[in-house]
Amino acid sequence: MHYELWALNTGNLICDYDTEAEALAMAQNLLAGGWSPDHLGLRLEFDEGDEGDDAQLPPSLYGASLSARLMDAVRQAAVANVPELAAMTPSGRNVDQGIASTPGVVGGSACIVKTRIPVWLLEQMRRLGMADETLLDAYPSLRAEDLVNAWRYVSLHRDEIDREIAENEEAEAA
Repeated sequence: MHYELWALNTGNLICDYDTEAEALAMAQNLLAGGWSPDHLGLRLEFDEGDEGDDAQLPPSLYGASLSARLMDAVRQAAVANVPELAAMTPSGRNVDQGIASTPGVVGGSACIVKTRIPVWLLEQMRRLGMADETLLDAYPSLRAEDLVNAWRYVSLHRDEIDREIAENEEAEAA
């Protein structure tokens, strides 16, 4: 049994998680990144993909019910001080998870792992008003989790990202 988080507007599985808390943490981060609760769905998978299984069932939590469940989980975490639910805040997660800097690749800039997509570029597009969903459409190899990791990285390395954006703008102007 595991929890699946779905992008309802595209019908794509974002990721699956062992616990509801992990799935809700990702949903919370996506909502903070601009996703609509109407575009996210959480579903419990019972039989691990057996033929004729529940894979055709729609997500059981979406829209207002998903938002309400997220609020309940945050309240419960505060009351119970459950470490697993602490992942709902940026300080509860591994900040550099999914981000790598490799000398000689994209000038050594921090990139989404296994891609050459620099974090500064994603942040620059976000600052220009591009929503997470639009970024995912523009870069099909990216997953929603990649953007959550990128935004976490930006929040802790703001000076580095600002510098790289400025350097790129100067290079384009020259």
